Amino acid sequence: MANEEKQIKMIMNGVVIDHIPNEHFLKILQLLRLDKIKNPVAVGFNLTSNRLGTKAIIKMDNGYFTPQQKANIALFAHGATYNIIEGGEVVSKEVLTPTEEVNSRLICPNSRCVSRVYKSTFIPCLNDDGSKVEAICKYCELQFSLADLKEFVK
Repeated sequence: MANEEKQIKMIMNGVVIDHIPNEHFLKILQLLRLDKIKNPVAVGFNLTSNRLGTKAIIKMDNGYFTPQQKANIALFAHGATYNIIEGGEVVSKEVLTPTEEVNSRLICPNSRCVSRVYKSTFIPCLNDDGSKVEAICKYCELQFSLADLKEFVK
């Protein structure tokens, strides 16, 4: 465990999401609506990572994320790990990969798309060189960078 991670209290039961890319961390926090969760949540940002250079981490004490929340995380943090902790030990580790479709609190960036007045559905895909996940709007079928996706507010 790196020194930076030790600054965030160890949890006895709950979930740790590790290896979140820094550039998408704030969007993930926004989509997870952590301000609505009653469980204690710890977040770390700009932590050292051998794999990513820098990373973010989320720890939730005595709680779990829903499949929809995990799908939102996977869209923006392909390859992050979802660790279930019981009795202070990791009992399950899952590498997050985008689901076939993500129904999230995001809207399509295409101003002419019918989904702009609703929450959209996106189909994750790898970009042309296979290095990043991008999103295809299910309705207008245009492909967008994850940075272009905005939260649906109503």
